[in-house]
Amino acid sequence: LTQEEVLAEFYGRTLFIPGHLGLASSGVDFVTDSASAADALTVFAAQVAELAPIAYYMQASPYNTFVFNSMRDRLTQVFVGEMTLDEALVRMQADVDEAIREAGQ
Repeated sequence: LTQEEVLAEFYGRTLFIPGHLGLASSGVDFVTDSASAADALTVFAAQVAELAPIAYYMQASPYNTFVFNSMRDRLTQVFVGEMTLDEALVRMQADVDEAIREAGQ
């Protein structure tokens, strides 16, 4: 999986969106019977090169669980009508701030 062409074949057969910037730029031939699925995967894969650096940082951040869990919980509350999106954003920030503070103790 260290050679680009092998990695491209792996992504194509497993229908994974590549994290490899070279493959995101050159494209992956997704092997599927569904033209819609192949088209959708191609669109998503093309956007990998456009990801902001913070997206990569978040994957390795020791605080990412705090952020991801709060986003999941607060957005669920928005979807079911328990709070507005503006309220959820304020609560997410408070959740993350509190979790980081507690982790430092």
